[in-house]
Amino acid sequence: MKNKKYPHVVVRLMSAVYQFKKIEFVEEGPTVDWREPVFRFKYSGTPIEADGSLKNEVQDLLIHDLQLIMCGTRFRYCLVLGPKSCIYFEKDGVQIRSDDIPTGGVEITKIEVTEKPREN
Repeated sequence: MKNKKYPHVVVRLMSAVYQFKKIEFVEEGPTVDWREPVFRFKYSGTPIEADGSLKNEVQDLLIHDLQLIMCGTRFRYCLVLGPKSCIYFEKDGVQIRSDDIPTGGVEITKIEVTEKPREN
C-alpha cells in the first residue's frame, strides 16, 4: 500500500484486499459511515499535538468509535497512527498494538453494492 498521511484507517475486506480510509476531524456534521471513503470524527479543537502525534484523548475516541463501527460491519480494521505505530482491531474485540503497519495487498477505494436482478 502507498504511504498515507497519519492517522488513517485500513479496512480488511478479505485476504489481501484492503480499503484505505482517510480520517478527517470535524466540529459538526455527519458521523462516520463505513461506506464513505473518509471517516469523519467529531472533535472540537486541535486533535494533533505540537510534535505531530495524535492527542491521547483523540486516540481514545477513535478507538471507541472504530470498535462500534466494526461491530456493525464485521470487517477487521487497523488504525494507523504513524509509520511505526498502529492498532489492529480483531473481530472478537481484541486490540493489538503493533509497529508493523499494513502493507501490500490490493487497495480498493470504493465499495458499491448493487442488487442482482431476480431470475424468474
